[in-house]
Amino acid sequence: ENDLTNYLNRLRFIVDMEKEEEKFSNCINELVKLKIIEPIDGDFFKIYSPEIRKKMKEYLEIEKDDFKNKLKNRLQKVSAFRDLDTELALLNNADASRISKDFTKVSENYEEILARASANNEIKLTALLHYVHYLYNDLGKKAKARKLFEEYEPQFRHSPIFYNRYAHYHWSDNNRDQKVRAITILNQYFKNKKKFNDESNKELFGQLVQYRSNLIIYDREELKTKSQFGDVTDKEFRKMYSTQKMEMTTIHNHLGVRLFNYFKQEEPEEISPKLRQQYLIALYQFLEICIRLKKYKIASDICNHVIDNYSTAFTGQFVNKYSKIRKYTIKDTNRGLIK
Repeated sequence: ENDLTNYLNRLRFIVDMEKEEEKFSNCINELVKLKIIEPIDGDFFKIYSPEIRKKMKEYLEIEKDDFKNKLKNRLQKVSAFRDLDTELALLNNADASRISKDFTKVSENYEEILARASANNEIKLTALLHYVHYLYNDLGKKAKARKLFEEYEPQFRHSPIFYNRYAHYHWSDNNRDQKVRAITILNQYFKNKKKFNDESNKELFGQLVQYRSNLIIYDREELKTKSQFGDVTDKEFRKMYSTQKMEMTTIHNHLGVRLFNYFKQEEPEEISPKLRQQYLIALYQFLEICIRLKKYKIASDICNHVIDNYSTAFTGQFVNKYSKIRKYTIKDTNRGLIK
């Protein structure tokens, strides 16, 4: 109440003149000339005195209700976050409104940020992800949440973070069609992205390997169960088994081995925990592909690399898997299946 300072960009938002830069500047210059406000530093300004601010509030009270309500509504969105710029203040206001406002108002708050020309893509993406989380997790509006990704994909088509969450919200649904959709989303992203070396894209590539490996292994186990209970004919079994083997071979040749090559290039002491975790999850899933294709050499190499270079906190499951691989190797060698 006693603070006479504020930011011009926030004032520009409050009076709804963000698209009228010249008019706003002229108004500010006039206020400076009249010694009503004084610029302090850059975007910062100060009202000359408490008396002047009191007089300004009195003038506001005699304005029409529509005008007053509009200003008060816009002021409420940013006044609680004085230390933040307008875009961050609006984002924090939208997040806070999830607790006290209804669905329509919360949606309006997030959509306002997404429509703002002055908000950068980082702010907009954060707003979108928070909005999706609210719809999906708080309200259970899963279809609407996923629809938002489709709507904003053109705006974020170069963002691996966007596609990470886009795919995640499909994959996390306990529905095979949605899991296939998650894989399609990631396949499409990497279709024209042949080379990359940044952490976000490597993490996303690991997510793709994880999803495709997980789904094909699930499908193979389902096929075996159906065969055991006579739910598929021998001809159907052989056809589906062959198709699955082709998918596994594709994953091995074009995804899994490539991911392992990325992993080997990482310095164990320097890799971020998030990327390391994605590598380990994806490669562990990929080991099942290697076992079913009898690619024991690459499977052993993966296990040994993890065991030799990472702490025991991460190696336990790879030690167990390596023992399993050794048994398969000996068994298949004795049977003459590998040499």
